[in-house]
Amino acid sequence: MDLYEYFISCEMFRQILEAVNYLHEMNPKIIHKDLKPDNILIAQNVRDGRFLKLCDFGLSTVHDKRVHYRTTRQHMADIGNIRYIAPEVFQGKKYNHKCDVYALALIGGNIFDLDVFDLNISQTYSTAHTTLTAPVLELQTLLASMFTSTWAKRPECREVIDKHHEWSIDKNILTNDTEFDGTLQRLEANDNSFFYLFLISILYA
Repeated sequence: MDLYEYFISCEMFRQILEAVNYLHEMNPKIIHKDLKPDNILIAQNVRDGRFLKLCDFGLSTVHDKRVHYRTTRQHMADIGNIRYIAPEVFQGKKYNHKCDVYALALIGGNIFDLDVFDLNISQTYSTAHTTLTAPVLELQTLLASMFTSTWAKRPECREVIDKHHEWSIDKNILTNDTEFDGTLQRLEANDNSFFYLFLISILYA
């Protein structure tokens, strides 16, 4: 993954995190309960810079602290894609909005091409850009904490967003890169209109 791919991936993940955080900071909280790549839409024409949107709220739940949410085996059809289901939900234990954070870890793994089931934080990320070494290490650490089987140890979406400057890279690194103009031209010319528009909107926001 090069600098541009990593930067775009970070911004995509941040927009998804912010969308879920919006639900989690509502009063009462909204638990999506079916977060997965298929339920994330990409909008081409936007005015607010928000290209990634959540959809399919069919399994969403209003979180009431007075209620101990549990999922019984008889209702397994109501818990979404099994790959993205948090352990506590799958096992029919008490769960809350942190089940969404677990799913976000898997989505993040997809975006960054990382296997969250086998994250090796001590292993250097394979990249020719040393600029990415520290941010990727922080990203792997965060994904591991989001993916833990103990929901109480998972961070809030807001906490992950607040560390964006640690797991992403500054946009000036791209704009000062000698290959910047050529990369933009290739993105625009190679039928990558979304990535071109997305990158431009972030860099010049």
